[in-house]
Amino acid sequence: MSAHAGWALPAAPRRLPASVPTALLVAATLALLLAGAWWPAWRAVAWWLLPLLGLGVVLQGRMERRRALDERREWRTKIDSAGLSLAQWIPGGSIAASAGWEARLGPPDPAAPLAWLDRVHAVDRMKLEELLPALLKGPALERASAGRPDAAGAADALHHPLRLPGDDGDWVWHELRLRVVRRDPRGHARRVLASLQDIQWRRTAEERQRLSSGLFQHLHEGLAITDLDHRLLDANPAYWSLMGELLEAPTGLVIEDDGPLPDTAEALRRQLLGRPALPMEAAQLHRSGHDLDAIAEALADPAGHWQGLVKVRAAGGPPRTLRLTVSSIPEPEGPPRYRVLALSDLTQDLQRQQALERIGRFDLLTGLPNEQEFQRRLQAALQASRDVGPGSMLCIARLDLDGFAAFNRRHGAARADQALRELARRLTTALRQQPQWSDEVARLGGDEFGLLLRVQSPAEAQLALERLVQVVRRPIDASPGHAPADAASVAEETPTSPMGLDRDSDEDGDARDDDIFGSAAGTPGDVLRLSASVGATLYPQDGGEAETLMRHAAHALYRVKRSGRDGVQFFDVEKRRSREAQAQAAQRVQQALEAGELCLHYQPKLDLVTGELLGAEALLRWHHPQRGLLAPAAFLPSVERSGMAAALGHWVLEQALAQCGRWRAEGLELTLSVNISPRHLAAPDFPARLAALLARHPEVPPQRLVLELLESSALDDVVLARRLLTDCKRLGLWLAMDDFGTGYATLSVLKQLPLDQLKIDRSFVQTMLVDPQDRALVQGVIALAGQFGCELVAEGVESAAHARALVEMGCRVGQGSGLCEPLPPQALLDWARQRGAVARGREKPPQAIT
Repeated sequence: MSAHAGWALPAAPRRLPASVPTALLVAATLALLLAGAWWPAWRAVAWWLLPLLGLGVVLQGRMERRRALDERREWRTKIDSAGLSLAQWIPGGSIAASAGWEARLGPPDPAAPLAWLDRVHAVDRMKLEELLPALLKGPALERASAGRPDAAGAADALHHPLRLPGDDGDWVWHELRLRVVRRDPRGHARRVLASLQDIQWRRTAEERQRLSSGLFQHLHEGLAITDLDHRLLDANPAYWSLMGELLEAPTGLVIEDDGPLPDTAEALRRQLLGRPALPMEAAQLHRSGHDLDAIAEALADPAGHWQGLVKVRAAGGPPRTLRLTVSSIPEPEGPPRYRVLALSDLTQDLQRQQALERIGRFDLLTGLPNEQEFQRRLQAALQASRDVGPGSMLCIARLDLDGFAAFNRRHGAARADQALRELARRLTTALRQQPQWSDEVARLGGDEFGLLLRVQSPAEAQLALERLVQVVRRPIDASPGHAPADAASVAEETPTSPMGLDRDSDEDGDARDDDIFGSAAGTPGDVLRLSASVGATLYPQDGGEAETLMRHAAHALYRVKRSGRDGVQFFDVEKRRSREAQAQAAQRVQQALEAGELCLHYQPKLDLVTGELLGAEALLRWHHPQRGLLAPAAFLPSVERSGMAAALGHWVLEQALAQCGRWRAEGLELTLSVNISPRHLAAPDFPARLAALLARHPEVPPQRLVLELLESSALDDVVLARRLLTDCKRLGLWLAMDDFGTGYATLSVLKQLPLDQLKIDRSFVQTMLVDPQDRALVQGVIALAGQFGCELVAEGVESAAHARALVEMGCRVGQGSGLCEPLPPQALLDWARQRGAVARGREKPPQAIT
């Protein structure tokens, strides 16, 4: 039995059953019959009348019960057809309920009319258990008789939300309404009507409305509701706050009657309601680059939407950038009547974005553009020159301070940074600034600067760069705490040429690593003298792409460093003189190939620790009839610029594979490296021809062949190089990047290429014992190879000292004249046998380098 069985309504006075009157009539009739003869007349009447009366009473009771039953059925039918959940308690503790009530709370239990409370959520049930006793047993009559009928009416009704289990197991909100329609004299309820209504949809709507209101109130973006004329109807606090700031603007914004500015959001709200939601003049939108007609056209659609940036300026404050969004609110029927206006203050976001962009584009130490920004400006200048057409010339240069690393080690990073800032200021001041264009200077990294000059001739470029070197030579006060002079003061003290450079400087430029930071005559010891090496190239003579021109400038800078520093050199100075000679030389090489004058020599690659022979590189030689044996440098440059590069490269591959097969037959197992020229690699059929070549030499496993490509060839077209190298890689051979470090390959380029081996360029290896920068570069390449999982080979190993230094830095494989000069095929076989690399009789242990 339910826990609420004892909560039955108070019992009503008991009625006599319908059979009781009948029994009384029968008893009275018998009494009259037995009364004797002295009541003869009444006895006759009773004999006939009383049974008839009893029968009538019985029939009347049955008719009343049937009528009550019919009324109850009719009530339930009407209730069920209306979908209502109703119930009533009637005297005697019985309960009548509709089908909707039974569906939600189960069939009624006459013995426990309140058993349905068991299905109510525990929290709601506890509240109802507190409220129901007062409703069912409350002294309503006493309150009414005391002159408080309102209190009596309130006590006869109870409205309370509650949760009932739904079909999916979740709790569903309902509203319970109870009303006492009859009480006994003691105030106890005699009949109670109950209704139950599903209000989940209303609770959900109220929750959504509450969330929307909270979002509207707490959103940092200013929101306003307007009519079609943009008159303000309502807005959130962020809008009032933003308007309070913008209304301080003396122009471009409108305030009411030129009165005092509102001090509070409420005052501002009262002032602006019914007025334009964005109190801004049309001219303000025009100044921000917006067309009012275009805005109106965008909003004419029922789903109209417009968004744009608007710039305003508050009184005494910096410019503000607002993002303005206007959207129409669709109506169920007919055109929209309202719009939503959203205002966002993007000023701080844009400032942060600009700061981040500046960090990414400019050097933090000097304030100059960094390498990426310099590349972007160079690209823009090249495009502008292309648009101008013939006659436009650019000079691209790399300026490197001589021996600056020594000063950094000697005096510390703080004073080195101070010197760099001063040099950056000088270079910036020395360059020309025009309304339509300007020369550019950037810090590419370390002590290297990039220069972009607009010139009319190579002679003007040469003169401009030489004068920039003179600017660098001027003494620098690097004493602690010295602040460099500003650009204006330097411009005043230094007469400038049309290039903005000093024409009369006669400073000495012979300083080197050991004395460039010495004292100038008659100056304190903290006054420094610097020198610079400049490598330059010209557009369009030397190339049309930014990466190519930067690479040319780097090669020119390298030649300046090798030739004594403190000077200017241009890329390929003899190119114009030797163009015709190169064409003739290429034709002569073709004739030599057909005449059998070309051959291959092979330079061994050794383990620098054990001296073990690991492989060899095939190097082209020319048995010239008049000039004798020529190295590739004497004739290959002309071939690279001709159409025979692919044919010559294919011939070299054929000869190398055939020789490798012959060595294997003699017992010499070598990994053979072959250089591939850029033109040969770029041939569309290169992978297919290589596959056919390997098929013709099945005696040579593909993994014994290493293709070496120049770093510059991989950088010219990374996408094409990756595709071709991937096709070659599928054949099973190895891929190496030759002369690594001379092409300025980026890490992203290396990551894209399927390389197995990196070869450090001989120019860095040869000078690493005397040049700390080259040694640092070699160390960087070694570390980079380890990160990319590539083997490493050092070229230019000219001495045991080079070998020991390479081993200390982590490079074990090398080749060079200090190990073995390139040899003809048979000479290499004999050399290998002497070192024990080939089994002839008793094997000998490998010879170590000493």
